[in-house]
Amino acid sequence: MEPPRLSERFGALLRYGAQELFEDNRDRMACGDLLPTSNAISDADLRLFFTGLEHGLLSLAPGARFNTLDRPRKNGRWGLLSREERGCRYNAEYLPQLAAYVAAIHELGYPSARVFFELPHVALKLDLAIVHDDGTIAVLGEAKRAVHMLLLAEVEGRYSQQDPGEQGRNEARQVAWRLWQTKAAHLWFLGPGERRA
Repeated sequence: MEPPRLSERFGALLRYGAQELFEDNRDRMACGDLLPTSNAISDADLRLFFTGLEHGLLSLAPGARFNTLDRPRKNGRWGLLSREERGCRYNAEYLPQLAAYVAAIHELGYPSARVFFELPHVALKLDLAIVHDDGTIAVLGEAKRAVHMLLLAEVEGRYSQQDPGEQGRNEARQVAWRLWQTKAAHLWFLGPGERRA
């Protein structure tokens, strides 16, 4: 008998996590359904996700919550699902971001102590960061839930000559500001099945 495809394994993981979230939040949720998503789920990202689990770079907690090696929490620091009254929604940005995290350590050979996932506000809310020995950012990673949202041309075209500052809701401006602040040598745009440097 053939083992289940990666997409089937991932779908089962999400459905089971949705039920667990419902069981823990019956006062806030009507059911534990996994809501449909139009977001792409890349087999290449899934391969890296399951590789990360197999090699201990990622760990799962109930409710499809997860940890990376940096800053783990007992019940999982982040969630592959968001809870809503009518079910659970898949957080599509996390899978490409996790794939890049695993690729950085497992395939590119960066020490895990230098790779950081989803940094807090005090660290500029970077989606992914790979640091030098002195703690400065070598690679800044920016994740999006869809490839068309990758903003490289806009960042280069509008913000390559001068720091645009933190203000404003324009995502390209925010990415450029983070790049100017960190002076990272490399910018890594992460989308489903895509890692563009």
